[in-house]
Amino acid sequence: MIKCIISEMQKLKRTFSKKLIFIAPLATLFICGILGAGETFQNGAYNWWYTMFLPGALSIICGTMVDKDKKLKYNELFTLPFSKNTVWIGKIIACSFMYLISSIVFVIGIILGGFIFGEIMSFSQIIEGMIVLFITFLWQIPLCMILCGKFGMIATVLINMIANVIGVAGFSDGANWYLYPFSIPSRLMCAILNILPNGFPVEKGSFLLNTNVIIPGIIISLVCFIGITALTGMWFNTQEGI
Repeated sequence: MIKCIISEMQKLKRTFSKKLIFIAPLATLFICGILGAGETFQNGAYNWWYTMFLPGALSIICGTMVDKDKKLKYNELFTLPFSKNTVWIGKIIACSFMYLISSIVFVIGIILGGFIFGEIMSFSQIIEGMIVLFITFLWQIPLCMILCGKFGMIATVLINMIANVIGVAGFSDGANWYLYPFSIPSRLMCAILNILPNGFPVEKGSFLLNTNVIIPGIIISLVCFIGITALTGMWFNTQEGI
């Protein structure tokens, strides 16, 4: 499995996706440093990160992982000494690792930005927010990979971005947030970071501050991750080189 993961990581050498794991978080921090310098920096940066930059970057990274093999009609891929299941899991782990690096870069920037512009989040909130976001976005990795395999890179980015926007705008502040997995990250951030998806603080006494949603949200996201990984793995097993 380790050799398979390394093989998948090497495919992204000299690609925009490999640079994107650093560009996306740094661009988020830079934009918020200019537009939201001051007390709103940390709120604004987190808001832009999980509503726009993270979904977009994740879609591109995952799409690239599949798109390179798709263009070769999987010929080179299936000559490797790995089973199809191993290859698919390797791709997901490789994307998850790149996503983790991007998340760490973002959190380091948030912490440093707090020293520069002023802290409005505790260290524990920042770390908890990163961990929860990482978990609740994981299931979108196999989803984006199969979308790219079926519809291509551009369609994957558009579909995933629109789905995330709908989740943030339409469900994250309602009672049925758990029915639409794309709304889970923003709903949980209300409770953890005490900020709304628009970057404004949650009003004191609001039901959105209820932390009882965190564990259910994480469980739903992990179930989605396992389920979609299994289903997309079945699809990948049907692919043949041409």
